Amino acid sequence: MYDFNPNFGPQVGYTPTAGSAGAVAVADLGTACSWINQTSKETISLTIAKPSAADLATIRATAATGTAGSGLGTASFFSTKGQSGRIDVFSGRYWLSATSVYFTGVSDASGLLTEALKQAR
Repeated sequence: MYDFNPNFGPQVGYTPTAGSAGAVAVADLGTACSWINQTSKETISLTIAKPSAADLATIRATAATGTAGSGLGTASFFSTKGQSGRIDVFSGRYWLSATSVYFTGVSDASGLLTEALKQAR
């Protein structure tokens, strides 16, 4: 995270919002974490999970309604909700998602997601 922006720190006590990518990942025994910008208080949420094949297919079908990206995993998609951008990445059985107002396309989180993918293998 420091390489992305050294002004971010872990968001202590983070609990994913119901229905969010983080909540879905945690329900699939994955991990959800969040960092907060110490100045603006804007956040970056990152999730990783290895859901069942059926759950993965559902998550991927939903993500595919966004704009297809390239260069991350076997497939990646970008979507927006309000002011936040969300990148969903699929690599084998893994699903990663990153959400933040700082993301306006897949490339904005590519460094973070590339490092997370390395840790997942």
